[in-house]
Amino acid sequence: KNIAKRNINICILYQVYQIKMRKKIIGIGIVILLVGVVMLSASSYESSQNTIMSNVWTSYYSGEYVSQELNFTTDYILMYSFNETVSGVVSASSLSTLNKTNLKNFSIKPSVVVDGIQTYELENGKYYIVVFSSSSPNITYTIINMDNIIIPSVLELVGVILAIVGIIIAIIGLLLKKK
Repeated sequence: KNIAKRNINICILYQVYQIKMRKKIIGIGIVILLVGVVMLSASSYESSQNTIMSNVWTSYYSGEYVSQELNFTTDYILMYSFNETVSGVVSASSLSTLNKTNLKNFSIKPSVVVDGIQTYELENGKYYIVVFSSSSPNITYTIINMDNIIIPSVLELVGVILAIVGIIIAIIGLLLKKK
């Protein structure tokens, strides 16, 4: 009788241990998932700190509008979408000599143009976006600091991986069966 009673007690303890272990595995999965979500949020915040968007234009001459001066001290990417207007990115030193007909001679060539979005990889220096238009342009430009973009990218990658691992571990904890 004592051996049978002891075996029943061991089985009960084992089942309680399994339930606690399942709960621990599910808890670990949820914690890892939450850490991943926090890292994704941090990535989003860091990315926003390294990105500047603006649509402020100043009338330079009649029909000529310029962006704020873009003073780059490290490598940056500048992106803007253009429409039918005559526009271009120029160095600050050539701004005073520009007109609608010679803009192409002074404009920096975009690195990539996709679906009307011009992308420029600009080095140290001062630049302007110049637009010739009859009214103030409705163009938003985006500036991304490339030196500080690595941290958000790593945070995003690790966050996605942790979120996926957390989900998998939680599912494993849910699927463990009693023996």
